[in-house]
Amino acid sequence: MPALLEVKRLTKKFQDNGKVITAVDEVSFSINYGNVTGFLGLNGAGKTTTLKMITGLVAPDSGEMFFNGVPLADVTPANYRQNVYILLEGNRNLWWKLTVDENIRFVSNMLWQNYGGIKDMADRYLRRLQLHSKKDSLVSDLSRGMQQKLCIILAALAPAKLVLMDEPTLGMDVESRQEAIGFIHDAVAEHDNKAFIVTYHDLDFIGQIANRVIIMKNVKIIANATMNQLAPMFAYGDYFVKVESAPEVLEQLPRLRQQYALNNITHNGNEIGFDFFMKNTTVFYELMDEFRQIGAKVTGFGPQIPDFEEMFLRIVHGGNI
Repeated sequence: MPALLEVKRLTKKFQDNGKVITAVDEVSFSINYGNVTGFLGLNGAGKTTTLKMITGLVAPDSGEMFFNGVPLADVTPANYRQNVYILLEGNRNLWWKLTVDENIRFVSNMLWQNYGGIKDMADRYLRRLQLHSKKDSLVSDLSRGMQQKLCIILAALAPAKLVLMDEPTLGMDVESRQEAIGFIHDAVAEHDNKAFIVTYHDLDFIGQIANRVIIMKNVKIIANATMNQLAPMFAYGDYFVKVESAPEVLEQLPRLRQQYALNNITHNGNEIGFDFFMKNTTVFYELMDEFRQIGAKVTGFGPQIPDFEEMFLRIVHGGNI
């Protein structure tokens, strides 16, 4: 099966007071069915221009795009619009003087002419996100978080194959945000004939929702990998060790801390834990031998995997992947 969307060497330049500014420089990537792709980058990285080219709002200067294996130039604009849905930041997908139910009816019939086919699903989604009791309430009377929930429901109901979501949980409290994360996971599993692209400055959300991440810096893509591929790449030799607590260990701990640069030391019941940077295997064997000599049993050991926000910052301020 071809990728849902394939982008090859897209480039876009703008004129600014007679000076040519490159906004996107030969960007290439694929979006596959069933994936949630986090699309990230600091301000000015080129991600917004890239997404505008994907949606047809901006024409590229060069490069190619393929939708379902077909050159985008051969796909009629009407057909492409039916297959791309954008959840805009700031509740701009909603009609404020209509009720929740009227919004679903109006949007589905205006864009897709399919309300009859999605009515039961819409009802189920409203119940899933605790909005069913607000079905007859005006959108203008809902809280910001409830409005965002309705936006997410509309994105999940869209028959479009490619769904772009810009900051989908903005304005939600912690509980609603977790509900939305679970709902999006369920929607992706239920609609495996779709793909989702999510942009957000909440990196913890991206870490929970995405199974692939594309990161742009200086108008180029510097990372394009699955979440599982990213984490091991950024362990950077940081490891955790846990040993059984004993008087001998406590006595030697100040010396070991200084000699091996141990940090984040914790003492939890019968166990002592700490982190250290393993420059090479020799250091590891030396440290393990120290514990053997003082009679301390090692109970845990492994790489210290950074959280997604730390990985993102290391990538944009460091090297390429």
